[in-house]
Amino acid sequence: MGAGLRPATKAAAEVIVRRCADCHDQPGRLLPRSLSDERGVSFWQPQLDDPRLNTSRHIVFNLSQPEKSILLLAPLAEAWMPEVEQGTRLLHGAFILCADHELNVSSFTARCVASAGSHPYAVVIAGLAALEGPKHGGASARVESMLESMRHARSVRTAVRDRLRRGEVVDGFGHPLYSDGDPRAHFLLDLLAEHYAPSAEWRFVREIARAAAASTGEHPNVDFALAAVARVLRLPAGAPLTLFAIGRSVGWIGHAIEQYATGQLIRPRAKYIGVAPAP
Repeated sequence: MGAGLRPATKAAAEVIVRRCADCHDQPGRLLPRSLSDERGVSFWQPQLDDPRLNTSRHIVFNLSQPEKSILLLAPLAEAWMPEVEQGTRLLHGAFILCADHELNVSSFTARCVASAGSHPYAVVIAGLAALEGPKHGGASARVESMLESMRHARSVRTAVRDRLRRGEVVDGFGHPLYSDGDPRAHFLLDLLAEHYAPSAEWRFVREIARAAAASTGEHPNVDFALAAVARVLRLPAGAPLTLFAIGRSVGWIGHAIEQYATGQLIRPRAKYIGVAPAP
């Protein structure tokens, strides 16, 4: 699966699907029942009383339970940072904070797909397709690139001002919903400050946050915070988007379960406002 997706997004999709399968006593049987139309063509039909849909509910519940969420966290923590004691707590916090955020573009996309009666795999794949866009979760890749470009600057404050002088934005700052700062970023950065205060990488990202706030008046958003977590924990390139995708997938599944329950198709209307055709 994941043809055409970025490596980090594909990795997230593979983890999600693998955990979905592993949660069930019949691996790979996440999907509820299939039906056939009068032509014998098989199609999927959501049935909320089908016990197999409990797999999706199981994933949503588990992420909210610290003692159970380790089932999802363990593979990443073991692969990325086997010797970092506080790393799992940071990953858990990132997953929780990324799980849901109103009807953002990926959650709305996922909900629309669920409203069409598509199965949970299709819902998650649709969400991933929207999430990796550079105006959504993919913005974290720009933050990663910016942090790397500033890492060896003599003065972070000068590097930030030079970036603004060139007409470039300081990626990872500002959010249209949070004029006083993104609370998700605030929480993650506070965790970093609490557990990694001596880290040179933490001091580096903190200096960037202070310099950007002084120069732009904007506060860090969740994209910056995820990139900061990845940098301090020395996670591989693309890790911020992977964290975002795995956490948000739980929200997509939750939205899908709600949408299946309504039985309604999401069908916005549109009105043509262009030039009227000649009579």
